[in-house]
Amino acid sequence: MFTGPVPTILEAQEPDGYWVKPGPGYNPKYRSTVWSLSMLARLGADGSDARVRQAGEYVLDHSIDRNGAFSATGTPSGAILCPNGNLAAALLDQGWMGDERLHRAMEWVAKAVTAEGIAPTEEKDAPLRYLKSATCGPGFRCSANDRKPCAWGAVKVMLAFSKLPDIARTPLIQQAIETGLEALLGRVPHADLLIVDLTTGACALRLPLIAAHHLRDHIHPEVCLVPGYDQRGGDADRAGTALGEDQAPCSHLPD
Repeated sequence: MFTGPVPTILEAQEPDGYWVKPGPGYNPKYRSTVWSLSMLARLGADGSDARVRQAGEYVLDHSIDRNGAFSATGTPSGAILCPNGNLAAALLDQGWMGDERLHRAMEWVAKAVTAEGIAPTEEKDAPLRYLKSATCGPGFRCSANDRKPCAWGAVKVMLAFSKLPDIARTPLIQQAIETGLEALLGRVPHADLLIVDLTTGACALRLPLIAAHHLRDHIHPEVCLVPGYDQRGGDADRAGTALGEDQAPCSHLPD
């Protein structure tokens, strides 16, 4: 809390708890309230610190739309899964478990993922429906991704759900977790995951993506998992780009 980027971020916080300008806090990227709060959580800032606590309270008071979702605009048309996952994960890390506003936001995410209680876009008289903008359908569909399922949103939503203890996972949230597992691990049986040594950039092992979730509790902190794409298409070299242009390519891995 006293060295590194955390105090620098907190120094830029306004007295009312926001960064840059008041409101929902999504813009401008990447210095406004939403991003600052998320970064503080990832940097391990103390959630009991008065400034961090004030930031969380500000987001919960100003960034939620009438349906309970975190929204980039404060309205349903700005409710997308990426910031919902990021903010839920950050707030859970900072000690907001049990807050009714956060619970409602995570329930909205579960509904959006599973279509439980959300009508199709065309049903304009429905109390809750998907919109042409933002979250436009179940299964992580997003208008920003050409209305197709978006892995960016899926990963961030699953990150947030992973921080919930079993007792806090409602049946609907558990259903959304299963949907996320299927979306990320069950639909690309020919894809690989590459185990990469972060100290050297070298790719140490290739394994099927479908098996990756079994390793989540056994990965060394200096090793990461990187998508290797479809081995049938010979695109494993592209994983090197994900690590940076100066990292070693992965084409030497055994088939």
